[in-house]
Amino acid sequence: MRRVAALAAAAALAVAPNAWAAPLENGIIEGRVTNGTSSRPQPGVEVVLKRTRPDGSEAKTWTATTDRLGRFRFAGLATGEDRLYALDARYRGASFAGGVVTIPTQRPAPVIETTLKVWRPTSHPGAILILRDSLFVRPFEGGLSVLESLTIVNPTDRAYIGRARAMDADPK
Repeated sequence: MRRVAALAAAAALAVAPNAWAAPLENGIIEGRVTNGTSSRPQPGVEVVLKRTRPDGSEAKTWTATTDRLGRFRFAGLATGEDRLYALDARYRGASFAGGVVTIPTQRPAPVIETTLKVWRPTSHPGAILILRDSLFVRPFEGGLSVLESLTIVNPTDRAYIGRARAMDADPK
């Protein structure tokens, strides 16, 4: 009887680590989107979550819209360090990168909390100023090497999204 109990315990220990490391489908990523100018919650923002495969190809996409308190939540997500989630926000025609998130495989799966910031977008060229423009030219391998250095500043409280939008240019 002792031998059977010992074998059963050994089998349970041998199986337990593999079961523990198996991906779970109960991970949660939640957070809040705030306005970068006012620091207040921003309702009505589309939050996009994309899971990529280890080879970098996209596997699945989810979307959520922030509530009146700027909150969003994605549940039932696969866990594991090999599952990468890209989190972005879309607000008034502009995209804001939120970064890459992983959910560790553990029981219970942790809740990953994050904050994204958005700003009102603008296409006004005054939102981009070049404060410094240096050009360095030097001989290099029978020709010239050119290095240009720019310091770019946005003096506004808005996100610059480009002139093509203002000019109604065809994005092709």
